[in-house]
Amino acid sequence: MKREIFYLALAGLLVCSGCGVHPGGRSDGKSEVQISFRGDFSPLVAKEGTSVKFAKVASPGSYTLFLKVTASDISPDLIFVNPDYDFEMRPDWVVLVPNGNDRTFELFMYYNGEPATDYFDITLWTTLDPVEARTLDLNGTPVTLAINIGAAAVTTQAGTTGAAAPDGLITIDQGGAYPVPLPECGYTLSVFLTDTEFPGIEFGPAFVLMDSTAGDGHYLIGGIPADRTYRIRMERQQMGWGGASSAVLFAPAQINAVNVTLSGWQNFSATPLNFLVADGDTQAAPISLKVQGGWAARDIFHSLSLSAPGAAAILPGPIVQPGATVLYKVTGTVGSDTVDNFTISDNCGTPPLVANPKAWWYRAPKIDSVSPDPIWTQGWTGVYIYSVGGSFDALARDGKWAEISLDGTGMTTQGGDTTFGNYIYFDSPIKSSGMHTITVRNARSNPIFPGFQGFIDSLQVQYSDTVGW
Repeated sequence: MKREIFYLALAGLLVCSGCGVHPGGRSDGKSEVQISFRGDFSPLVAKEGTSVKFAKVASPGSYTLFLKVTASDISPDLIFVNPDYDFEMRPDWVVLVPNGNDRTFELFMYYNGEPATDYFDITLWTTLDPVEARTLDLNGTPVTLAINIGAAAVTTQAGTTGAAAPDGLITIDQGGAYPVPLPECGYTLSVFLTDTEFPGIEFGPAFVLMDSTAGDGHYLIGGIPADRTYRIRMERQQMGWGGASSAVLFAPAQINAVNVTLSGWQNFSATPLNFLVADGDTQAAPISLKVQGGWAARDIFHSLSLSAPGAAAILPGPIVQPGATVLYKVTGTVGSDTVDNFTISDNCGTPPLVANPKAWWYRAPKIDSVSPDPIWTQGWTGVYIYSVGGSFDALARDGKWAEISLDGTGMTTQGGDTTFGNYIYFDSPIKSSGMHTITVRNARSNPIFPGFQGFIDSLQVQYSDTVGW
């Protein structure tokens, strides 16, 4: 295959004395060099929709130039980077190189294409000239050097090799003795490539879809320039996973076994693990249930969906995405105390991961009205409080009456509807004329919620010197 040849000239630049450069050479022990492309250079044709003006480091459609200068008395090597070379503007690139003999120049150029699946859309150009043709002595006087570069025609692959004892796996550290291969469940990893000679700039991303039938942790990704040393980094950002391989010299015409171990594992969990629900309170705000950690999307089931359909709803639905918040909404009534048992399962790995939150439902009183209304200020025997939907505790049904208080002082519940909880009554003491507060409580306790004493409802009622009916 014919290799494309491009020409780069390293030309001396003379500037004004105010800039610190003097005709005949510099006085600070360095040579100032201007880098510019010359000759008939045609950049790769950008894909449809790609911006022509390249402004980001390794963004889609961008070119990155690396200039390496080596010499026996220079350590470490000098690396110059032009991360946003623009073929329209052809900007000058000025570098300062220490004076001395045998300064060897080597040029590399990367084109970073569009994100692709199982493939790096990148192209590497390397220097073609022999070492002696690009080695100069610098003494402060501007020099000119032409460097020929050509596209590397050979690419290779990274991934998993072997069957009985596979090598080159994607694993994740879960805190055990050994990292665990990632199960194949249809999620995607973003993959980036770094030339270890030029750390700090990544190319990509490529995407690896973990849905192979080959086995857990297996992957294959191509488009990697051969005969260069790279480090592969992978991440699953929404889960907080990330990790990089060791440096690998990529050989041509084979699958290079590259192991990547990710960190950032979170144990599968749901919070809160226990929460209270007022039965029938359809006006209450939805309860947020945070599901996080584990592997991938998960299924969610709750027992009331079978035993009391319509009492509660899971939003947005039965499939929970990673890191999502589930909304638990009361949409009806159960009519008694109960527990809604959740089973949230992540079936990606083996064995499946399971979380079991519980919604603790308790009968919640709802006051409809009182009689008499207004209540006589001189006291009244038999003030009736009526409920909405039989929501008061009833003696025959619940083993106790709902509790009554007036302006924060407990009253004795004298009786009521023993079976259906439609009403209760108490004897009112003498009160001043005006508004007072009646509160009804269905008394409960639960050691999981130490401060919980049962749900209440209150109503402002009027006391007057005249009894109302």
